[in-house]
Amino acid sequence: MLSIPQLLIAVVVLVATCTAFHGPTIVEKPGFNAEKEAEKLHQAIMNTKMKEITAIICSISNSQRLRLAVEFKKSYGTDVAHMLSKIDHLFIENYVKLIKYLMKTPAMHDALQMYNALKKKKYGVTIEILATRTNQQIVDLRNVYDSELAIIDPPKHRPLEAYIKEKTSGPFQHLLVSLLNESRDETHASDEEMAKKEAEQFFELRRKGLAAKSPWVSKNAAEFNRVFAKGSFSQLRKFFDYYKQIVVQHQKQKRHYKDEYDKSGAYDIEAAITNEFSGIDKDGYLALIKYVRNGPKYFADLLHEAINGIRKSDTDLIRILISRSEIDLAKIKEVYSKLHKTSLERQIEAKTFSNYRSGLLALLSGNISATNGTANATNPTENATENAKNEGKKQEMLKAAATEVSSVGPIGSPPAAENQVGQQ
Repeated sequence: MLSIPQLLIAVVVLVATCTAFHGPTIVEKPGFNAEKEAEKLHQAIMNTKMKEITAIICSISNSQRLRLAVEFKKSYGTDVAHMLSKIDHLFIENYVKLIKYLMKTPAMHDALQMYNALKKKKYGVTIEILATRTNQQIVDLRNVYDSELAIIDPPKHRPLEAYIKEKTSGPFQHLLVSLLNESRDETHASDEEMAKKEAEQFFELRRKGLAAKSPWVSKNAAEFNRVFAKGSFSQLRKFFDYYKQIVVQHQKQKRHYKDEYDKSGAYDIEAAITNEFSGIDKDGYLALIKYVRNGPKYFADLLHEAINGIRKSDTDLIRILISRSEIDLAKIKEVYSKLHKTSLERQIEAKTFSNYRSGLLALLSGNISATNGTANATNPTENATENAKNEGKKQEMLKAAATEVSSVGPIGSPPAAENQVGQQ
């Protein structure tokens, strides 16, 4: 049994840890001096000290990295990426890719990812980016793509919307174009009557399609593009809930319809989409629905696929860790552990190696002290591997502390699993 002082300490640690678990892993580093960090980075690159390069770049926020890059160019007349390119033959390819992407703005990173995804027909990446970014992030992405990326392939460069229309078609194209035009309602407002009305309309189209043995919803997809592309996340969740309620109620009442709807077993909106659409149209809608329902789980599943799936992808792994490190990577880690009974750190430890592994683990470990919720100024790579090995022990300690604390009442609850656009 813990004493009162020990119990109070456990409460403080648990609250701080829960706060860290539900937010970013990387925050602004206090006392950051761009000029001094640029000097340290230059020396590390000149002496090919990978640990120091990783420690400097992975221990600060994106805005601080950009300030470092400005000072670096002022002092040495070249940018970090160019200087790294002269010695990149000494490093693992994925490590170089990780560091170079970390030195870019989020908009440029997203623009490059969109360009490569459309070029290589990796359409899952396009919906991931456009469905999970805020309207302002999409504006920034589009501006960078349409202007700065023109220098990559000048003769063939098209604006992003034109390239999307060239490479995609049908409902998926309409969904991407709508999202690209920052269509999402980012408030938390929801209209119960509207959600119910839209769910009833969707149900009727689905029922008629089953009766006629024809996919009526997909034929009328334009009517629902507005629902999926414009509605706030709160509105969409109500729409999903009402749709399921209507289907269940229909089955209970055994109306005079022919029962084709009941036989399909399509209770959730996901089942209806799966039965109505195919290919990338189906995948696009399902990805959006999954993210709206539970953003951290959506990314945890993508990370698991990138590490362990049939189509393993270091590019996907790097993109997700970078893009979520200052948003909700801590929560994604927690969800991943619950889903797969192992920590994300352990998976990275097992499936990657050398300096590339250290860089990824540094982003996962982050620069936040679990004891006070502030940025940790220590080298993030020094303990990254050890953190991965001790993750299980830490979880057990937290569970034990939580059990002791529960006897004295609630100490605050973590944020809901479902993400909110305004917090992205």
